[in-house]
Amino acid sequence: MPGGTSRASRGASRGCVINVAFERSDLEDLRAAINHHAKEGLHRGNVPVVLPQKGGPRNRWLTCAEVGRLLRICWRTREMQTVHRGSRKGIKVPTGYYPLRHIARLILITLYTGTRPGAVARRRAAQLRHRQPVLRTRGAGGAALTRAGQMSGNHANVSCLC
Repeated sequence: MPGGTSRASRGASRGCVINVAFERSDLEDLRAAINHHAKEGLHRGNVPVVLPQKGGPRNRWLTCAEVGRLLRICWRTREMQTVHRGSRKGIKVPTGYYPLRHIARLILITLYTGTRPGAVARRRAAQLRHRQPVLRTRGAGGAALTRAGQMSGNHANVSCLC
């Protein structure tokens, strides 16, 4: 970009790994905005946007053991707070708060239903706004999945979906 730096060059200077898929997505958005601007008659001329090549398909998925480890970490992680006064000043102590349990529930729901995480989060937020206590959706084998991630109904076909 003339007069500025792109996200790729800023990230490279910090030693970050830049994902080409994100860069392509940003450039596609830019191209769409330029084309819309041109259709509205707000500029003349052609502004070409060169896109990088599309990446290949995903070649690795999480195994059941990796998903289990991820769920265990999300469920068991406790918040740690530092004591600021008294004889225990500076010592980190665990609280009764588990800050990652909502992520464990999200992972369970997405695994059992095959729904994308964004769709599950939007649906749950809408239901919580309307005080609906249970997220009902159909899992594999016609099983209903509740908000806590428990299966009800016939779920013989649901063993390990990861």
